[in-house]
This record gives sequence, structure tokens and C-alpha cells, in this order.
Amino acid sequence: MLKKIFGDNTKTQVVLQIRLDADTWEADAMVTGNVMFRRSAPVKISAVRIRVVGYEVVQVSDNYNVPEAKRTKSKLVFDTNPLVLFQEKKGAKLDAGESTYPFNVRLPPTAAPTLHHVGKARISYEIRAEVAFPSKPSIDTTCAMCVAVPTAAAPPARIQEKKTFMLHPKSPVTLSVKADRAVYKPRDVILLDTLIHNQSFKEVVQITLVLDEKLKYGGNKHHVSRSTSIIEKPHMPIQQNEKFEEVFSITVPEEIQPTAKGSLIDLSYRCLITLHFADGSDWPVRYPIIIAQDPQQLEALLHLPTGDTSEQALATRCPGQAGEGGEGGGG
Repeated sequence: MLKKIFGDNTKTQVVLQIRLDADTWEADAMVTGNVMFRRSAPVKISAVRIRVVGYEVVQVSDNYNVPEAKRTKSKLVFDTNPLVLFQEKKGAKLDAGESTYPFNVRLPPTAAPTLHHVGKARISYEIRAEVAFPSKPSIDTTCAMCVAVPTAAAPPARIQEKKTFMLHPKSPVTLSVKADRAVYKPRDVILLDTLIHNQSFKEVVQITLVLDEKLKYGGNKHHVSRSTSIIEKPHMPIQQNEKFEEVFSITVPEEIQPTAKGSLIDLSYRCLITLHFADGSDWPVRYPIIIAQDPQQLEALLHLPTGDTSEQALATRCPGQAGEGGEGGGG
């Protein structure tokens, strides 16, 4: 960011810039980089400081009768204590040229992944740098950064559930399912190793597989089906006392936001496996899935304005981002 400082009789130009060693970090990581301060003439400075700031913004109303400032709600979820990179109360004179101040600052372990759910919710982070002068207003600049979903997630677990409701207790339907990995990214194929043991008197005539998205933001909820797969013949029906084993697959859509749990925002995913019986009844089994950002998403998020909590910024799409529609609706 270019700033101008007026000296006694001359005009001095300065440039303040933040250079991160990487654009993307995980929660609890040590963020490293440098603050670069360049000036065209000698200046006297008293301090150089940085800090990391995280925001959450949600849409609380889409009623245009509500004032614009009240249609969104924002929260400063964390603001690290300023890290002093240089300090001299009386000021230190720097000759014309460039100075570099290295830094490392730790992200909170609770930092939720960066996301931008257009028109509904946003989590963003930025580094702020400030240069203070003994007798002039300070100057500052910001640099966007992203927090990614942790890559070292726990191995996927096998879930087993038993249905006895509306069935004889000694004649249940048992479903066991396990995913092939812990974390998925856009365009990945989710593989679900599924075993069904039908000990009931009902036939299973169809199985529906859905990637289910649930977003809670502020006091609102948004529920949508992101992908759907229907398993019918030749696999069906699953008759009484029959065991059925199959690896089901469903593709993660390209336009999807990461799993995140923040202060105002909770975005989660699950594979919903629903068994449909011949008598018209059904039984849903939910398998939690973690979605992470891909490199293209992370790059696009860096181009959104930092620190802007307005309704317009919330509605702004990332470069190349299409709509995030799907089946289903809000509730």
C-alpha cells in the first residue's frame, strides 16, 4: 500500500507491504512472513507492529424494508495481541531504502476454515501491519490469508445402525457403512463400503444416496441436497434374510464450501443413505463427511476484500465461482 508523508519541506513516499511465506495455513499453525517498509527519503519511525484478525459475517435478513446495516451481522472472532517487531519510543531515523521485519504469529487452535457461502455466510482472515511515527499519523496495510481444513484428520470410522422401529425386535434391518477416506475435496468421489442385512419381513426396493449439506448461520438454517444417487435394479429388492454388500459412490460437487464450525457459522455434511421399503416406509442413516477446500477455491478466496462485513461483500462471488444451488431449500 502506497502512502505519503509530508516532511518539513519535502514529500516522502513510503510503501508498506506484508509478504507471507504461504497464503494458506491450518488452525494452530505458526504464520510466518515479513513486513517490508520502503521509503524514498530518510524518516523517523517509533514502532512496527502486526496482528492477525478473523471475522465471521452472516445474513440475518433478506427483507429490503430492513436497513442495510441491519441485514447482516458480523463478529470479530479473534484479534491477536499486537506483535511488536520494532519499537523505539523517541523514534529511530531510517535512511532512504528498504527495511524488512520478519515475524511469526500463531493462529488460534479454534480458527475455523475460510469459507464464502454467497449471500449467507463468510469466514475470513487477514494480517494487519502498522508503522508508527513519533509526530505523524501511523500508516497500515492488510494482507488476506486463508485457513484450511486440517489434513491430518482421524481415519474414517465404520458406523453400524439397527432398525427395529415398526419391525419385530427380533427381525431388524442392520446397515453398516464406512467411507474410503477421512477428508474430501470438490470433484472427489466418495466411496462408501455398505453392508445391509435384512432380517425383517419387509423388502428393500430402493436405496437413495444423498450428499446432504446443513448450514446454520446466525439464527438461520439452510438445508440442501448437493448430489443424489439412486440404487434400484438389478441390485433390488433386498429380500427377507438376505445380505447385501456394495460400494456406493457419489461425487462431491465442484461448487461447495468446506466443513466449518465457528462462532456464528456451522457448516456440516453427511451422506444420507435411505432404505425404501415395499410398504412405502423408509429408513435414513447419516454418515458424517468432512469437505476441505481445493487449491482453486483457496486462491479465489484471497481475492475477496478483507475486513469488509457489508451485505454487498457477502453477496460477492469469488472469481470463477458459480451459484451454489441444489435440491432442497432453507428452513
